[in-house]
Amino acid sequence: MSTESCLTSDQARYTLFAKSVTENISMGTTDTFPTQNDIHAEGASPVPVQSGQQADNSTPPVVAVGKELAEEIGKFCDDCTKRYAFNSRWDNVLNVTGILLSVGIVASGVYQRGAVSAILGAFVAAIVSAQKAFPFGQRTNFYRVLIGQSSNLETDVDQGLISKQDAVAILKSLRLDFAQQLPRGSTFNSGDAGGPEDGPKS
Repeated sequence: MSTESCLTSDQARYTLFAKSVTENISMGTTDTFPTQNDIHAEGASPVPVQSGQQADNSTPPVVAVGKELAEEIGKFCDDCTKRYAFNSRWDNVLNVTGILLSVGIVASGVYQRGAVSAILGAFVAAIVSAQKAFPFGQRTNFYRVLIGQSSNLETDVDQGLISKQDAVAILKSLRLDFAQQLPRGSTFNSGDAGGPEDGPKS
């Protein structure tokens, strides 16, 4: 008797549960949950990426400089090196000669050699005038700067770090400085004329 009552109570529960589910379905209030397959399908779907967020990794190709342009840069550097050596050598010669003549003037004064002192003084004045007319020291510094810049350009060209257009632009700029920025010497009449005159082109 107890077993039949338990079965009757269970059947009543299931009947009530089925009835409630049927009523919910008819009223449209049932909650639908995604299945496991739907979850995997949503996870596998690709995420759209906006075109503006895509990274542009494409870089313009660097045009090779070429052998001819590299040779021109090397010739320019060699020319600056030769002119630097020329001006540096004569600057040292004039400086050393002026020092020796100054010592000679002092020595001739000590030994009461007035005529010798006068002659040596004239040589010193000539050397000072030569240094003003031919500014070897300033030109030495000028060519040293050009050598450094052209050497850096050669390194960039050899390592492929610069394009052909940029190399040509830099070489043109160096040649323009080579022609226009060269230090000019002065003469005795330059102070009266109000402007320096051209010295030697080395």
